[in-house]
Amino acid sequence: MGNLAVFYDHILEAERQTREKGAEVSVSEMLKLCQDWGISAVEINSGTLAESGDTVLPMLEAAGLKISGICHRHDFVKNPGGAGGALEEEARDLMEMARRAGTSTVLIVAGFFSEEDAREINARHWSYAETAAWMEQSSAACQVRDGLAVFCREAERHGIRIVVEDFDRWTSPTAMLFQNLWFMKNVPGLHFALDTGNFAYSCEDVLKAYEVLLPYISHIHCKDRAVNAAVPETDPRKYIAACAVGDGYIPIRTIVDKEKARGYDDYFVIEHYGMQDQYEGIRRSAEYMRSIL
Repeated sequence: MGNLAVFYDHILEAERQTREKGAEVSVSEMLKLCQDWGISAVEINSGTLAESGDTVLPMLEAAGLKISGICHRHDFVKNPGGAGGALEEEARDLMEMARRAGTSTVLIVAGFFSEEDAREINARHWSYAETAAWMEQSSAACQVRDGLAVFCREAERHGIRIVVEDFDRWTSPTAMLFQNLWFMKNVPGLHFALDTGNFAYSCEDVLKAYEVLLPYISHIHCKDRAVNAAVPETDPRKYIAACAVGDGYIPIRTIVDKEKARGYDDYFVIEHYGMQDQYEGIRRSAEYMRSIL
C-alpha cells in the first residue's frame, strides 16, 4: 500500500510560521516530526534541489525521509523547445537530478495558455470530442504535447515517469478532465498525477475524473477543500479554501479506498498550500491519512 509524503514547501512554511510566532521549529526538527507522524518522503521542487540540494538531501537522510517526486516547471507555450537541443539537455539534466534524488516520479507544470485560448478551451470542457478537436488545431496545445514527449522519451531511458496534474489555474493546459485525457492519449508514456482538490477549482467532479483517468494514474496529491463562509455564494473561490486533509468536503477516503483495492503502491502526498498553520495542518493531515490507510 502507498506511503505518505508531504510537500517540502510546507515544511519551509511551517518553519517560517512558527518562527514568526516566537516558537520556532527548525526545518530539521520539522522533518523529524514528519517521520514521527508517519510521513516517509517529501515532494520537492527542482529549483529547490538545484539551489539547496547539498543541504536538503543530508537533512532528509538524517530524518529518514525519501523524495516522493520532483516538481519541475517549463512553459512550453512561451518556450516550446529552445535552440540547439536545449530542451533535450534540460530533460537529461532533470532525469539526472531525479536519479540522484532517488525518485522515479517527475511532475511537469507545463506552462499556461493565453487568456483567449483558455476561454476557447474552457468553453468546450463538457465534451472530449470538442476538447480534442480544439487541442489538435491549437499551436499552443501541440507545443505542450511535443515538449512533454521530449521529457517522456528521456525519462523512459532512466526508468522514470513523467506526470502532469489537474493544475489549479484556469489558463493551465492541464486544468480540466478532457484536456488531461487528450494529453494522456497523445503523449506516449505520459502518466497522470491526480490532485484530489484541483478539479473543484474547475467545478468538475473529481470522482468522474478519477474513473476516466484511472488507467493513467500513477501518483496522487491528497488535497482537501473547505467552504469559506466569508466569501459570497456566487464566488467560486468560496469552495476552494485550504484545509488539512480530512477537514473538507473532497471524497478523499473514497479515492483512497479505491486505490487500496487496486493495489496502488506509490505515494499519497499531503498538499495544502495557503494553510495559515502548516505545522498543525501537516500533523492533522498525516493523522487522518494514517487512519484511512
